[in-house]
Amino acid sequence: MASVVKIKRSSVAGKRPTTSNIQAGELALNLADGRAFSSNGSVVFEIGANTHSLYVGTGGLSVGNGAFAFPTADGTSGQVLSTYGNGTVSWVDVATTLDAVVTNGNTTYQEITVGGLNIANNFTFPKTDGSSGQVLVTDGNGFVQWEDQSGSAALGFWADQRYYTVGANTKIFTVYKPRGTDLMVYHNGLKLSNTDYTANSSAVTLVTPATAGDVIELSVGRITTTSDQTFKRYTFTSNTSQTLFAGLDDDGVPLSHSITAVQVFLNGIQLIANTDYTLPADNKVLLSSGTANNDILSIISLSPVNQYVEATAAINSNSHTTQATSAEVVDRFAKASYRSAKYVVQLTNNANSTYQTTEVLLLHDGTTTYTTEYGTITSLNTLGVIDSNISGDWVNLTVAPINANTTIKVVRTAVAV
Repeated sequence: MASVVKIKRSSVAGKRPTTSNIQAGELALNLADGRAFSSNGSVVFEIGANTHSLYVGTGGLSVGNGAFAFPTADGTSGQVLSTYGNGTVSWVDVATTLDAVVTNGNTTYQEITVGGLNIANNFTFPKTDGSSGQVLVTDGNGFVQWEDQSGSAALGFWADQRYYTVGANTKIFTVYKPRGTDLMVYHNGLKLSNTDYTANSSAVTLVTPATAGDVIELSVGRITTTSDQTFKRYTFTSNTSQTLFAGLDDDGVPLSHSITAVQVFLNGIQLIANTDYTLPADNKVLLSSGTANNDILSIISLSPVNQYVEATAAINSNSHTTQATSAEVVDRFAKASYRSAKYVVQLTNNANSTYQTTEVLLLHDGTTTYTTEYGTITSLNTLGVIDSNISGDWVNLTVAPINANTTIKVVRTAVAV
């Protein structure tokens, strides 16, 4: 009977020989792992571990003692290998939508365009970009939209104005500026930059001293936005030697101002109250000297806004570009906060540059909405159908455009419940 030759071997999984176990050229097997080893006298190496090509039969390919296994068949064109983290690697489609990533767990290396983004059912981002410089603003009820930054166009309401006629070269002028107030400095009617002077609570120091006969105006007060003040500008083109200005301005608007908050400019230069002009009565300005023909007199009236509306109404704007002709929500407000709203709606058909503007009144009773549309102006034809509805906690204003690529801008004035 022929002799059976057996080489060194082990049945312990994961065990491999060392140079102390086998000599150069000697073989050894790990029967549990199905692996063969040899030695060159210095190191032990696995036979077949450095192959230039490898063919695996129908049994498949496992890595790291079964840590994960490759699929036994090829995928379809464009698929990628993905692991589920449990040792299974398989071919999957590349996700092209956010739903495929979130819902199905698919992998993507592509840029994804979404039709809308809602975070944890708490708030929703707008579907279109805003204008340059706009910021995202929330209404506190889950609706986020692009709006202009508030406070960027501040208006002044001045509590104290002081005038100094310089008798000699002077650069320090006394002023009382309480904490929280603002300061504006004029030199011969021209407003100075804050780099032209320094100021503290009691004095203003000019960088360049004023000369004899110059007039320095120091206006101390507070900067407020249009939410606190109304701002009205009236422009008059004068006649020769005209001193009294009243009635209709160049735009046909009647002059209206109080005698406590007025600024007057002649050809862009601010005039000095009680020196260059007086206010004999409300709605009149009397100059000390007559004007030349076609001089421009600007009168700025600042007066407090009645506070009846501020606590019970809100004004918002929104912009939306449609992608289909079906009805889309272009604005919404919380039904628990507001009972009615007035809209100015502007539509632009981007396909042929035609336009429409219209006004809409909207009322709801918590269940049903009621709307009326009026004052419609079009450059060619009607660009969309305006409607409204209630969805959950929201009152929606919708527009179904005649063209899929239509830009819709709305301004909403809403009255509280």
